Formats: sequence, structure tokens, C-alpha cells
Amino acid sequence: MSDAALSVLTKKDVPGLSALCRHAGWPGYDERELGLLLQNGRLFGYKNSKGTLLSCSRIFPYGSFASLGLVIVQKEFRGAGLGKKMVETCIVELNDTIPIMLVATEQGLPLYQKAGFQQISSIYKYV
Repeated sequence: MSDAALSVLTKKDVPGLSALCRHAGWPGYDERELGLLLQNGRLFGYKNSKGTLLSCSRIFPYGSFASLGLVIVQKEFRGAGLGKKMVETCIVELNDTIPIMLVATEQGLPLYQKAGFQQISSIYKYV
């Protein structure tokens, strides 16, 4: 993991983002939508020395608050601290200027709790 470097992602990273979303089982993000996400806010990611995207996260600004989202780490790199680094990067990006909220999956909840997020409610999805 020592060869992974943090980057601010750009349009050229959209194919890698799309692959990362598919890898995580999040099929709802196509390349067009991911390109739009790059236009408002900043997406971060760790890439290896070959340029392969290993993880990503994004801050979604909403005026008086922000939402943390798209926190994904490739399965084979989970447990190496990339998720923690991604969350910390997003928190630092906002510099304590506005509150941050997120919608956590059961899998991600321990990571967010360790970072200082507190659960205030539950969300249910109709499928």
C-alpha cells in the first residue's frame, strides 16, 4: 500500500470511478453521471503507481451543510486504512466550516463511528 497516492480526481478518472463503483456493487453510477459529479464538489481517490483507482470519496455541498459520500475501497485493499484516509481527507477539506452528514451502509458504519460520526436516525429504502 506504500505506493498509493492521494489525488483529486478529474474527468480522465471517470472510467476508473465507474469500475470502482461496479466493483463495490453500486451499479447506479454510469460514466455520464460520474462526470457530472466531478463538476460540483471534489472527488478524491487513492491510486497505485500504475494509476489504478483503489478508493474514492466525495463531499457533496448543500449550502449550510455537506454530505460525505461515494466512500468506496476496492475489496482487496480494505483494512489497509484507505477508507479512514478518504474520510479524513473529506473532513479536512471542509475545515470545520459546516456540518457533515452521511448515509452509512451497515458495512461502513464502524468506519464512520471511529471517525467521530454519531448515528441520529435510520433511513429506509423502498425497492
